[in-house]
Amino acid sequence: MKKIQHNILLASLLLLAALFASCGDGKKKNTTKFETISTVSHADTLRVFDETQKFMELLKTNNVDSAISLLCDVRNDSAIQLTEERKQQLKKQFRQFPVLDYELETSHFESHEYATATYRYQFMENPTTDPNYPVHTRLTIESTCKDGHFRLVLHDESFITR
Repeated sequence: MKKIQHNILLASLLLLAALFASCGDGKKKNTTKFETISTVSHADTLRVFDETQKFMELLKTNNVDSAISLLCDVRNDSAIQLTEERKQQLKKQFRQFPVLDYELETSHFESHEYATATYRYQFMENPTTDPNYPVHTRLTIESTCKDGHFRLVLHDESFITR
């Protein structure tokens, strides 16, 4: 009886080994190239923070024109210069809501070619003793690679939120 169980076990193992050996013969090998998988590096992180902080610092030092010159719009997956009308709208908004002080609130990296940084910034001195008086707003800036260059884009048209 033990000899029959031993032979059945041996036959099962040989059949299993043959099955595994034959499975790999007819299939294509995995050709995934891991270097094509997008990962965010330390350099990518520093680039986004440097670019967006430069923009915020220009606004804080009242260099609104210089800050706006760093921006572009994205249409049809291409970067285009801001129209003169759009520049004037942004100048008006940043003069009404100037950057007195700012801090990085959040950042999101989708890939090494696209990231967003949201800054919380103070646009006026608090005229009350209430610490919850609304003197801050948020601004989200995109850093995106278009036409082979990294560009800054305001996250959406109505970027001033509480």
